[in-house]
Amino acid sequence: MHALIISFGHSVTERHALMLGALKSKGWSTTFIGWDRGGDQTKSYIYQEVVDEFRWVTLPAPVQSKKLSAKLPQYYYRLWQLLSRLENPDLVIITHIALLPLAYRFSCPKIYDSFEFFSLHMALYFGPLEQFVWPLWRRLEALLVKQVDGVTTVDSYQGWLEKFFRQYKNKVQPIWNFPSKGDDPETTEVEALKEKYGSRQVIALVGGLMKAKGLRVALEAAALVKEKHPASLFLFIGTMKDDAEAVSRLISSRNLETYTLFLPFMPYQMMQAHLKHARIGLVLYQQMLHMPYLGRGTGRMSFTHMQAGIPIVAPDFGDIGAIIKEENCGILTDSTSSAAVAREIMHLLENPETAAAMGRRGRQAFLSKYNWELEEEKFLNFVEKIIEKGLVRSG
Repeated sequence: MHALIISFGHSVTERHALMLGALKSKGWSTTFIGWDRGGDQTKSYIYQEVVDEFRWVTLPAPVQSKKLSAKLPQYYYRLWQLLSRLENPDLVIITHIALLPLAYRFSCPKIYDSFEFFSLHMALYFGPLEQFVWPLWRRLEALLVKQVDGVTTVDSYQGWLEKFFRQYKNKVQPIWNFPSKGDDPETTEVEALKEKYGSRQVIALVGGLMKAKGLRVALEAAALVKEKHPASLFLFIGTMKDDAEAVSRLISSRNLETYTLFLPFMPYQMMQAHLKHARIGLVLYQQMLHMPYLGRGTGRMSFTHMQAGIPIVAPDFGDIGAIIKEENCGILTDSTSSAAVAREIMHLLENPETAAAMGRRGRQAFLSKYNWELEEEKFLNFVEKIIEKGLVRSG
């Protein structure tokens, strides 16, 4: 059995690596097709264990820009050519709303993995017309999703994503964005970083580094925390998706050069090794873009910190912090306020026993309830149902 996964982006996401790994464990072979927009294919090769073959549409293009639309005709032409040279797969996983028209191309079973709020994202490109364009994108998504055999999606506020897809497709399975227990770091990896952090009080924010995910609030909070806790170090791990020059100016104006450390995207296990030296994890979603629509199981950042066994400072709006509150593994606060965030960070630094207890509860909850190994079973069962449906249809 052979699975083909098609990405609109330039790299394999951790979610899709876990899905492909699950298929590999059942004897599937896998092919990944991505859009190489800037010659940065190498990031994806860390997933060679779960991807048997990488294929690329090589076409320079911007990221998160209206200018991307000008590249689409050429992209679709090259993608179609690439697909014509491949053998027919037994399963296709389509990972973006812009790729949904490909459902007409394949006769095998097809899954649409709607792991982001795609119709909303596409509407955001239209600026002030967003509220008028979003319903149009939702109608288009509804029309095209009828051509696939099933939909996997993420958790969302009051389950609205799942409810939306169930209007048009009876086979819908939410797959929560949990990390894998297999990504716990080796002791040697953790020890190798001991000298790097020394006696610093590390506060970490990981993932896409951008305003909507609280990068700037974290920096403003750092400026407040360092005055009372000069040993503090704010660690940021991930791809910079903010205005790098604006971020640099903010760091300079707040004299944060020795209080911040930025590290690039790295394999998940290595990131966990860094987080083992952290005292606190930050999940500072802002009330912008799709953040208010996130659900209990959407924010991978929360579960990443739970896996590391550190307490979390998280938003008090929507469903994002519900699990953190239930498991008592962190503090919910106004994540849009740097003063509020700084206050909670200092509270945890000044009460290490309370913080450690929160971290232990989060770690235990991750091990027993909120890990990929539990979601993997749901995913594989769903794939089996989709394959069976496809066999019945073709028979």
